[in-house]
Amino acid sequence: MAIHWHWAWGPETTTTLQADYGFAFSILTDMAPTSAVGEVYTYAGSPTRYSMSARSGRTTTLPAAAFPATSQGWVAIPFKNAAAPTLASGPNIIEITGTLTSRDIYVDVGGDLKSLRLYVSNVFKESTLPIDWTDWKYVALRWDMSTTTWSGRLYVDGVAATALYTDTTGTAAETGGAIRLESAAVSTGLDWLNSQILCYDAIGDVGEVRRFVTRFEPGVDGTNIGVWTPSTGADDFAVLDTPLDVATYTENTVPSALDRVEVIPATDLDTALGTTTTVIDSVMVHGYSSGQAITARVLVGDGTASETAGTTEAISVGTTSITEAVANTKPSGGAWVGTDTPEFIYEVVSV
Repeated sequence: MAIHWHWAWGPETTTTLQADYGFAFSILTDMAPTSAVGEVYTYAGSPTRYSMSARSGRTTTLPAAAFPATSQGWVAIPFKNAAAPTLASGPNIIEITGTLTSRDIYVDVGGDLKSLRLYVSNVFKESTLPIDWTDWKYVALRWDMSTTTWSGRLYVDGVAATALYTDTTGTAAETGGAIRLESAAVSTGLDWLNSQILCYDAIGDVGEVRRFVTRFEPGVDGTNIGVWTPSTGADDFAVLDTPLDVATYTENTVPSALDRVEVIPATDLDTALGTTTTVIDSVMVHGYSSGQAITARVLVGDGTASETAGTTEAISVGTTSITEAVANTKPSGGAWVGTDTPEFIYEVVSV
């Protein structure tokens, strides 16, 4: 198994992300993207990065696709409290809730307001050592709800911060659920930061190892099938890149099965990412569309005839539909390398 879903924040507001892209926020105006110095988890050479900042106690529910069909895996997120080394009392900074049981595997703030506490099936298991939250901490929760014996373990900065615990208290095997984050800011400012999200779909994955999730943009049009017309200008890539905005798009007014639009980064991965990469674990494309009642999917290509396809989804009339594809290896085989240039494709499946 492998990386299941990942997200790099961009300049999009919470209003946009909730209305069109599958996120849910408790109070839209109390959360906002930031790219300020010191407020992003970054590396030398990175393109512009963003974090999502939040006031104390505000929650973010991830898109449904973030919860893996395996009902197990990892959630790994870098966190920081910009205001102080301590945290507010009580917030569940990572909470995974099962649909059938409404029970949780979660991490909340310890009584000293610095440590974290691990709960499995709502039962407290262990506290970590105190943590200084004025610097980035890479928090990774290993979790499993796939059998009647649930388990969880917490890692911080790649090191086990608790033992592995199990629990069977009122627990059934889960077939679905939701992932929620809660701000632990100690002040009333937008001080709680998370800078990216990684979800894995197996407890055997190495989800504790620190990784960067970087958004990179299409810069060249590829080869289309069918007639696609940008909402403005002449280039598909220019209306499909960041920021995500349903007001800019390319459209096919008379679609046929297997019509497709393709966009490609203008450079290879090393150049786009601003570094010489040694390991590339995953390439993911997020697709958003609306219009006629058709089915469609997105795909990732690698410059060959091979492509990795996401799940075929029904496209709704008047509502944004979400399609996603994850390519953890090159579709033609082997690991992604820095000289590769992925292709991003949206394809009509049926009309």
